[in-house]
Amino acid sequence: MTITDYIRSDLARRIRIGQNLPRKLTLAALAHEYEVSLTPVREAIGLLHDDGLILKGENRRLIVNPQRVGESTEAELGEPPKPIDWEGVLTQHVLYESLRGSEDFLREEVLTEKYGVGRTVLRQVFSQLAGSGFLIHEPRRGWRVKELTDDDLRDFLDIRETLELKALELALPHLQQSRLQTILDGNQPDERNRPQIDNNLHEYFIGLADNRYILEFFKRYGSFYQPLFDYAALGGDIEDEMSAHHREILENLICGEADPAREALRKHIRAQYPAVLKVIETLGLRSTDQNLAEAQLNQ
Repeated sequence: MTITDYIRSDLARRIRIGQNLPRKLTLAALAHEYEVSLTPVREAIGLLHDDGLILKGENRRLIVNPQRVGESTEAELGEPPKPIDWEGVLTQHVLYESLRGSEDFLREEVLTEKYGVGRTVLRQVFSQLAGSGFLIHEPRRGWRVKELTDDDLRDFLDIRETLELKALELALPHLQQSRLQTILDGNQPDERNRPQIDNNLHEYFIGLADNRYILEFFKRYGSFYQPLFDYAALGGDIEDEMSAHHREILENLICGEADPAREALRKHIRAQYPAVLKVIETLGLRSTDQNLAEAQLNQ
């Protein structure tokens, strides 16, 4: 099943059983919902329009066909199988090679055999990563990984801080207490007092901002950096620190304290840099002693 087929099947199911859809039925909101580019969303919407499930209103905006809502039961339809996230699988491979500072070319035949992915899909993902600057395509030679440098990481986090704080500002009038509380609960320690992390607050703010430039930035670069930050948070101490940051952000928002929430979010984003350096050091990919010391002094 392709991602277009999955989006079409999932939205059709949600409409037909009367399940909630995104707050705004726009291509950008749906792309954020399914964590994909606009292309498969646009294709899926076109097919849903042909099926009579999605209509275009007088103002050309997308609307659900009210005559089709609730026409089936959940038991009748079931959930569509999710496609393999080849983008995630291949991005993690490129990410590791980038952290390792590898200058070798990626061989398509080796990767297709290793992961069981078709060359068409592999080239689509690699083309996207090349467009984001993480791969370099050299004609007749193949794909070469671009090393992720400390400057790259710092620059990304600087822009991420600016845009995510702006996203939070735009999202403030639309925040729902119940949703904030759900995410807060997901960041509480478990019954054994082990830290738990629910990263959905970032997607929540960015989605509610409803700004296509912010959405495109995090879609274009987030698919590469987010697995790195997720991996960096797997250590016990780091996981505990990150979940505590999340709780501080969410608790302030629930109490209506926007300024302290912004400062907590800023602190949380800046803490990603030393966390990632620890990952690189732990994996033995590169020596980061000096940079790590500098990062800790700057906290």
